[in-house]
Amino acid sequence: MAEQWSVLVGAGGALLGVALTGGFTLLKGRQDNTEKQRDRIEQRRVALRETRRTTYVRFLSAYHEVDSKFLDAWKIRPALLGATPSPQLLDVLASATALREVLTEIALDGPPEVSAAAYDLYGAVWDTATLLNRLVTEHADSEQHLFRLSDMGDGERERTAAQVRFVQAASTAIGGNLPGLFSM
Repeated sequence: MAEQWSVLVGAGGALLGVALTGGFTLLKGRQDNTEKQRDRIEQRRVALRETRRTTYVRFLSAYHEVDSKFLDAWKIRPALLGATPSPQLLDVLASATALREVLTEIALDGPPEVSAAAYDLYGAVWDTATLLNRLVTEHADSEQHLFRLSDMGDGERERTAAQVRFVQAASTAIGGNLPGLFSM
C-alpha cells in the first residue's frame, strides 16, 4: 500500500508540475501578446506622429513660399503693368494653390484643431492675395508701389497670428508642446 501511495503522490506531483508549467506558459503567452499589441499601437502612434509632422512642415514651407511672394507683390507698380497680368500676383496665386493642396492633407490627417488653424492661416493668405489684386485693379494708373497705397500691417499681423496659432496647434498634436514655448 505504501508503494501505491508513493506512485499516487508521484503521479499527482507530475500532473501538478505539468499543470503549473502549462499555466505559466499560458500566462507568458498572454503577456507576450499584450506586449506585442502595445508595440503595434506605439508603432502606429509614432507613424501617425511622423506623418503629421511631415505634413505640417510641408504646410509651413508652402506658407513661407507664399509669404516671400507677398514681399515681391507689395513692390508692384500698377501703372507699369499695362494690360498684362502681374507676374508677382501670378506667383502669389500659384504659391497659394500649393498651400491649399497641403491644407487638404492636413484636413485628412487632422486633428480638427490643427485643421481649423490651417484653414485660418490659408484664409489670411487668401485675404492678402485678394487685397493685392484689388489694389492693382483699383490703382491701375498709379506709379506708386502697392505698399504705399495700402496699410499692409493689418494683413501681416493677421497672417502672423494665424501662423502662430497653427504652429501651436501642430506642436500640441505631435507632442512637442513645451510649457512656455509660445507665451507672448
